[in-house]
Amino acid sequence: MTKTILATSLLFFFISCSNKEIKKTPISSTNETEINLETEEQNTESFEHEIDKRFDDCINENGCTVCYEECTVKAIKEWRSEMNKYYNLLLENLDEPTKEKLILSQKKWLEYSEFELQFSNEFYGNMSGTIWGGVGLAQSKEKIKSRALELKAHYDAITGDAVRRPS
Repeated sequence: MTKTILATSLLFFFISCSNKEIKKTPISSTNETEINLETEEQNTESFEHEIDKRFDDCINENGCTVCYEECTVKAIKEWRSEMNKYYNLLLENLDEPTKEKLILSQKKWLEYSEFELQFSNEFYGNMSGTIWGGVGLAQSKEKIKSRALELKAHYDAITGDAVRRPS
């Protein structure tokens, strides 16, 4: 029964988060008003820390397995929002040939992400124990976080916010 609920939850999450088309507008979550996102003017390192801090706070406040999964899904939505923010900012600042490569790159990354989530859902869904669904979600969260930080690094390089080493 637990596996069925977990598999259904993961499938719902997968369907709600997958976006085969790359659009110039960010994917919005249904919980945006609850997230209390920081302003764009704030230091991005602090913002990144805030997503992880909210995740940690959520875990500390809610110790159950289902709660862990809910906290992870919230963090995934925030990291997706961050990923889409920097994707769109990059699109606004690139020349056409580079923009086309970014669009293709993001499409391929989303395709990879969808297949990876399907694999994770099936792999961990077949394991005994309630913790495994959370493990799969945590891996998905880290992949989305990593992509968001990659896009942010590219944007920082364009805007001069990246730390540059002396030649």
